Amino acid sequence: MNAPMNRIVSTGLTLLVVLTLASCSGKKTMGETASAPDAMAPVVGNEVGNMAPDFMLASVGGANVSLDDYDGETLVLVFYRGNWCPFCHNQLATLQEEMAKFDAAGAKIVAISPDELEFATATAEAEGLTFPVLSDTTRETVKSYGVFHDAINGSLPATFVIDRTGIIRWKYIGKNKQDRPLPELVLEQVAAANSMG
Repeated sequence: MNAPMNRIVSTGLTLLVVLTLASCSGKKTMGETASAPDAMAPVVGNEVGNMAPDFMLASVGGANVSLDDYDGETLVLVFYRGNWCPFCHNQLATLQEEMAKFDAAGAKIVAISPDELEFATATAEAEGLTFPVLSDTTRETVKSYGVFHDAINGSLPATFVIDRTGIIRWKYIGKNKQDRPLPELVLEQVAAANSMG
């Protein structure tokens, strides 16, 4: 064989040996897929598919409420800007009007804002809210869910659906202060979450 042909054969054999060794050693080669994500414990974070970050916050009425309180239940977690926001009042009032549908779907609603407890109480009373309204004055929970807004030192309007195992199955972050998901859309996502976890 001439020199160029020897080089081609040698390169081909080297590549074959490398690929064979890689497949025998269990290393991933092009075209293989990783194991199913459900086979591994989900990472805590604020993305869909992550385990939802835990929280412990004071609620209107004085009790402390945590994510663990909803273990085994589907949770709709609503972040709102504050008592001063009319769009937040409208959203929360609409969710209250649709509570029977959420109950029928097996979902609980919890609302969180950076308001002091007295302002969270004012919001709950003004709209006749029967679901928990929580105060996150440190903004730690708002930040852990990735919805902190520097300009207002508070929360973007956002809604998360968390399944019975604590995994975030859907999130909606408003593009502006008026942008909120309709209850029908949230209920669709609750049904999807119920079918998954």
